[in-house]
Amino acid sequence: MNIQVTARHFHASATLNQNVREKIEKLEKFHHGITDVTIVLDEEKDRVRIVELSVNIPEKTISATAQEETMHAAIDAAVAKIQRMLVKENAKQKEFRAVPLADAVN
Repeated sequence: MNIQVTARHFHASATLNQNVREKIEKLEKFHHGITDVTIVLDEEKDRVRIVELSVNIPEKTISATAQEETMHAAIDAAVAKIQRMLVKENAKQKEFRAVPLADAVN
C-alpha cells in the first residue's frame, strides 16, 4: 500500500507524519484491497485544520474530509469516516459474492 502525506501551509513534523501512517496502516484490516492512500493535511490562517483523505481500492476511490480544531482530531475524524465507508464497501462485496452460482444462473 502506497501512502502519500502532503502538508499545506505548514511543515508536518516527523512525529505527525509517523502518527498518520500508523493510523492509515490500520485501515487494511477493514478492506484488504487498498492500493493507494493520499492524505492532505491543511492548516488555514484562522487556525482551522482540514484533513482530506483519499483511499483507492479496486475499481473505486473513497474519500473523506474532516475539519477540526486540532490536526490530530481532524485526522481521527477522517480516518473514522473512511473506516465506516470501507466496512460498508467490504459488506457489499461479501453480499455480492454470497449469491450461489445456481441461483444466479436461473
